Amino acid sequence: MVVEVKLGVFGVQADFVEDETTFSAFVAGRGSGKTYGGAVKLLGLVGAQKVNATVTAPTYKTLHDSTLLTCLEQWPRTLIAEYSKTLNTLVLTNGSVVRYRSTDDPENLRGPNNGVVWMDEAAQSPLEAWQILMGTLRERPGRAFLTTTPRGYNWLYQEFVAKARKDYKVFFGHSQDNPHNPSEFVQWLRESYQDDFALQEIEGQFVVVGGKCYFDVDVLKRLLDGVRPGSIFKPYVVGRRYAAAIDPAGQGANSHSLAILDCQTGEYVVDYTTKEHPEIFALNAYKIWESFGFPLLGIENNGVGLAMVHAFIGLGAPRGKLVYQDEKREKVGIVMSVNLRDRILVDLALGIRQGALIVYSRPALDEMFSFINTAKGKPQAAQGSEDDRPMAMAMANWVAVKVPVIQAYPRRENVYPRV
Repeated sequence: MVVEVKLGVFGVQADFVEDETTFSAFVAGRGSGKTYGGAVKLLGLVGAQKVNATVTAPTYKTLHDSTLLTCLEQWPRTLIAEYSKTLNTLVLTNGSVVRYRSTDDPENLRGPNNGVVWMDEAAQSPLEAWQILMGTLRERPGRAFLTTTPRGYNWLYQEFVAKARKDYKVFFGHSQDNPHNPSEFVQWLRESYQDDFALQEIEGQFVVVGGKCYFDVDVLKRLLDGVRPGSIFKPYVVGRRYAAAIDPAGQGANSHSLAILDCQTGEYVVDYTTKEHPEIFALNAYKIWESFGFPLLGIENNGVGLAMVHAFIGLGAPRGKLVYQDEKREKVGIVMSVNLRDRILVDLALGIRQGALIVYSRPALDEMFSFINTAKGKPQAAQGSEDDRPMAMAMANWVAVKVPVIQAYPRRENVYPRV
């Protein structure tokens, strides 16, 4: 049962609000009334009966400036018994509890059981957040819905659009659908946005902004059928040759990523990617590296990467396992020049297209769907997307192929040079 609300909704927004599908999404352009529609839909569910609900946004700033603010402004005050700014929680007069959380660290979403989940601007949140929230949906009425502007062919597209699924439904909206916008609003946007960006931000279409997908989309879709949960997809096998690489967070990067490749099967058996503090990531990554027998490891030579090299040395990294790129062995790690970056990405894309490289990580495939070749021929993550996993995988493949002919960690008396 859904409580009757007297908040005005229109067109596709009303269809979304009134829909009772278990998993629904309202995908639309800027200013199309997505968040308002989500707030109305949420009130209809939590106001009908006592229920626990979790509402998310990509950041706490978005949560406070838009999602939570819309609920506070639009919901009748007579229905709100308590609002805790400290706990980011609303308690309704019927006993319903609504928790507002950021998805910047999905692990923090574990714990409370929910009857309702709403993810606002869901395309900007990671797949892991959606998966964890689905695991909390253990109470009635058992409904989860999303409101968002699309962001390339990421997890949202794969979950709701790529193929028909029972109990899933998606509603598409356009910026011009909202009758409450200024009459010139869409025209202002069209004058500022161009081509694919306009299709995404105004018309709410799933597109790759800024260029064409760098990887073979058909192959990526086939790989989706074989994705596996977790970060370690296959256990270590004694006698197998592995290659490892770390793409540390640097300028413009949000996450650290460790990839380990089985050189004999072409399977990426590890994708450990987090936004942890570098020291915590280094400790956890070292343990995984050790559990796979200390395969040759290439770490990108940037500030954070060099700090991780020192951390690995302090943890007892074995001699001969940290890759040096230059023959003089003066620069530890992988110095990522433009030419080298282009070469290793070409090798990765070719290996995936030919079936020589196999990816089990769903988040890695999502990043590949949003990895583009710009009009100027530059491979990069689409606007608002990340590329930490593809870069780590590209480096691991490079280590697997090139390490036999380059110098790895020097086998000399002065074991570790200064870096």
